[in-house]
Amino acid sequence: IAKYIIAKKLFDNGDIVNAEKKISDLSSEGKNLDILCIINKDIKSFKDVPKETISVLSAYNEAESMFNKVISQFGDKCPEYVYYEFADLFYKTNKYDSALSNYQIALKKNPSRRDNMLKIGICQLYIKNYDDAKKQFLLCIEKYPEYSEAFLFLGFAHWALKESDKAIKSFTTVIEMNKTNNSSIKEKAKKAMTVVTKGDLF
Repeated sequence: IAKYIIAKKLFDNGDIVNAEKKISDLSSEGKNLDILCIINKDIKSFKDVPKETISVLSAYNEAESMFNKVISQFGDKCPEYVYYEFADLFYKTNKYDSALSNYQIALKKNPSRRDNMLKIGICQLYIKNYDDAKKQFLLCIEKYPEYSEAFLFLGFAHWALKESDKAIKSFTTVIEMNKTNNSSIKEKAKKAMTVVTKGDLF
């Protein structure tokens, strides 16, 4: 664990090169791989290379390979957070089908992580399963009625389904829930409401 903390500190301090070297050394020891695969993913995500280049795609492939190795080793006992972070890797690389299946596994293992519920809906939205996305956001809101981000994405789902009035209502709820702050979620809701009101399609 002490060695892991050193690697994490290097990463937190922005020393990505040495953090990556440390993680590589630790990986060869075969211990704490569940933790290592997550920080390895974060390192690959923050490497200073242009997105969509061969370098970054190779880095993501390496991170994906490490997750697969960890999941294979743990089997049915693989922790929820590994699947959640693996899903996040796919989400960041726009592989929404793969992200969706891993978020779904993570949710089964840990029903109390609200982001799992939300991300399942967002993935459904991106792969154009709009009805399923709407149902998921409604489930999320039913369980977490103060979760303004769920209302935001419910608005997008309504918009995609050409339910403009319902979309505007959802965006209005987001604005009301965030009226005392200047959150990015509130700004997104305001912009979306303007576009929906104009009659533009999703």
